Order: sequence, then C-alpha cells, then structure tokens
Amino acid sequence: MKKVNSFLQICFALLYSIKTTDAQSLSIFSNTYIPEVRITIPKDSLDVLLSELYSDYYFKAAVNFNYPNGGDRMDSVGLRLRGNSSRKSAKKSFKISFNEFIKGAEYQGVKKLNFNAQVNDPSLIREKLFYDCWKQFGLPERRTSFVKLFVNNEYYGLYTCLEEIDKNWLQKNFNDNNGNLYKCTYPADLVSKGTDPNIYKTIMSSATTGGRAYELQTNKTADNYTDLAQLIALINKSSDNQFVKEINAVLNVKHLLKAYALEVMCGHWDDYGYNKNNYFLYHDSTTLKFNFVSYDADNTFGIDWVGVDWALRDHRKWYNTKSSEKRPLISKLLAVAEFNQLYVKYLDTLANQILLPSRIFPYIDSLHLFITPAAELDLYRTYDYQYTIKNFHDALNIAIDGHTPYGIKPFIEKRRQTYFLHVGSQPVANDLQIECYPNPCHDFIYLKCDQLIKSYILYNGQGQEMKSAISHSSKVKISLDGLHDGIYFIKAINHLNEIQVIKMIKK
Repeated sequence: MKKVNSFLQICFALLYSIKTTDAQSLSIFSNTYIPEVRITIPKDSLDVLLSELYSDYYFKAAVNFNYPNGGDRMDSVGLRLRGNSSRKSAKKSFKISFNEFIKGAEYQGVKKLNFNAQVNDPSLIREKLFYDCWKQFGLPERRTSFVKLFVNNEYYGLYTCLEEIDKNWLQKNFNDNNGNLYKCTYPADLVSKGTDPNIYKTIMSSATTGGRAYELQTNKTADNYTDLAQLIALINKSSDNQFVKEINAVLNVKHLLKAYALEVMCGHWDDYGYNKNNYFLYHDSTTLKFNFVSYDADNTFGIDWVGVDWALRDHRKWYNTKSSEKRPLISKLLAVAEFNQLYVKYLDTLANQILLPSRIFPYIDSLHLFITPAAELDLYRTYDYQYTIKNFHDALNIAIDGHTPYGIKPFIEKRRQTYFLHVGSQPVANDLQIECYPNPCHDFIYLKCDQLIKSYILYNGQGQEMKSAISHSSKVKISLDGLHDGIYFIKAINHLNEIQVIKMIKK
C-alpha cells in the first residue's frame, strides 16, 4: 500500500502559462488547494448557451485561473455545456477548449478541461474518489481536482475538474497517440453486427446529444473502423480455444479486468458491464492492443437510478443478466479460468487494500474537510435536489434520498461484505491494533502496540505530510509542537509492513 497521501500527490509540470506569478507552484490539478476558475462570457452568448441545452457549439470566453500564489489568464477560450441528462440540471456542467479558436493552444499540457457539477451526489466527492482509486490501482491516470467555478462573477459552486481523454492524454499514458480512440456510449455492447466495419458507424448513441455509439475521436479523416470490427469479431465469432489463444495479442486483458473489478467494487453501474455505456477503447499503434478506460463515474459508491441495490449485487453477475442482454467481452473473459482467477485476485486487492476501511475512510474524511468551505457557499447545490449543507455533511455516513440509499462509508463496508459472501474470500484484519492516547491531545500523543512500530507519518486534514520518523519501538511519543489545532491522521507501520491509520484531534 502506498502512502495515504499518494492519493493527494499530483506530479505536474506547467507546460503553458500566461501572466504567471510563480509558475512552479500553480496547477489546476492541485489537491492541496482549490483554485478559482473565473469564466467571463458576453451575456447574450451565455443566454444562448444556457437555453440551447443539447448544442455542442463553443462560445468564445475568457478564463482566469486564480491560485494562492498567482494566476493565469486565457483569452479566446471555447465554452460549451457537457454531459447528457445533466444538461437539464440547474447547476450545469461545462467543457472548455483552449484550442477551439486558437489552433494548438494548451493550458498546463491539456487542450480541454471538463467541469462536472456533481448534482447527483450530495457529498460532491464520489467521482473524484473513484478516479483516485483508479490511479491507486495502477490504471492510466485521469487527473482530477476540485475548483470553485465563477461565471460572470457569479459563484456557480464547487466542481470536479477532469482532464480530457484525447491525444495529449494518450501520449502521456501510452507513449503513443497515433491509434484509433473510440468513445463508447449506450448501446455500445460490443455485440457483433457483421463483418463490415462501416456497420459500427451506423449504430447511434441514445444520448440526447446524438452521434455514434462507437465514436471515433482520433483519425477522423480516415474514419476506418477495421480494428474495432476485428476486435468485435474475435469476441463474438471465435471458438473458445481461438479466443484464449488470440485475445491477449489484441487486448490489454489485465487492465480491462482491473478496470472492471474497480467498477464492480465501487458500484459504477453506468458502465460497459451493466449499462453498455461510458468507456473508451484505444487501439495502441505500437503494441496493436486495445486498452479500456472508464469514464463518467459520478453515479458510484451507492448512487442508484434503476432500482438496484448495488452494494448487494453479486460480483460474479454484475453485468446485465437478462436473456436479451449480452456483454460478450466480459462474459467470454470470465468463462476462461485464468482470467476469472485474475479478476477475483483484483477484487481481493480492492476489498483488502484499496477499499480497506482503515485506509480509505481517513482519506474520505480528509476530502470532505478539504472541500467544506467551498461546498458550504455552493447555493446551486440546492436547486436540483434541494440538498442542504446538512445533507452534504451526512452523505459520508447515511442515506440521503431515494437515489442515494447509502452513505459512502456504509456502501464500501456492505460492498466488501457482499464480496466476501459471494466470492468466498476472507477479509484481512484492519492491520495493526495500536493504542493512541491521549486523544484529543495538545502537546504530544503516544502510540502503543504489542509489536514494534517501524515508522509513522503524520498528515494534516488535507493529506499533507507534516512529520515522520523511524522508531523501531513498541511505544512512540510524537511531539505536536508547531501544529495548529485541528484534525490529523497518523499512519503507523510495523516491522511486517502492516498499516494502521489513526484519526487524531489536536486541541
């Protein structure tokens, strides 16, 4: 297990900035502060943008990025709405494009940014939590952060900022961006429609914004779907022996099973597995393998819209099991003993490491504490589902309404229990049992354990490392001199590299 604050660490380089006061300290993807994003757009343009809900037309705007130590301004930036059903929400989600009006323009290495409103989620952290787990699980990182969004000086609220899945992202994660990138939306089930590649161009998405269900995002001029058609043919038309023999050569199976296991454990039902929706397929031009990437993870960690208890759903039967519904890629992979064992291994890692309550709950608490000041000022939160600030604070631990039947923490606990019940594995203990006293504390705190404590790391409520030490003792005294009052977390590690995270209050 990596350090707790590995969730919070973003390695970034400012590749493009204007009017920067201190370039090395500024990042839109910071997890140590919440930037302000101030969009300025002519009123008549804004009126049209907000009224033409399903248009993807970009309007020209200016954007100021304000950080603790400076800021940037980008002019002639494209602005439009994003999402599908979320476009009807009072609190809109937005996409900005730096190269829409200025060819080749970028900001901090990205051409586009997505600002998601999280109207479905009273906690405001589910989507970020999913992508943090995605990164922690060793999958290709999609950077996320929180921002305070203003439009024409009106505070629209706290948003999740996500980098775009595009050629820049492909180059960074796969060291290649020449292959075909397909954005796959409902009903992209990977069921064979025939051998003609052009058939897959005619399957239309049911999204209100329209377009193809398998929409080519790169190499649009060539518009060649041969690679996708060949993959679908192998999945659907090959014998079991041929499938096993050939699938590893054309698909990054390990990454797909990892992603699927994460979706299943985190309750991401609006995915390929259940809803044949919301994923990318990238055909790497150097390895000639397809790579699978999830997206649109706001309906996770217990949120439901279709009347299913996702915490209790069998991990082996996550995909839609109706006779009329087929998910050939998943069903065929899991029918192979080797792949099924690998899938269970990934589930076990998630249940006993990534989503282990003693490890992830302190991080969830730190996220909540981190965004609280910005969330409390978010008046748009109340417009769609009348979520109150009390709902925001309660959402970690209790159900809020009909489509949010679980708090995040109870969902994780129940999901782990369901895994252990259905799959037959056993939960690991929550690592060490360390006595921590006095707590609340003032000048110092003691850690006491029956085993040797090899080391500890002390974090503040935002996940920043404050101090650390190597001890090799069963009793450790930690001085708190110089630390402000507040909530802290101590990560203690014993000589067997077992871990316990302890919440501490300094008064």
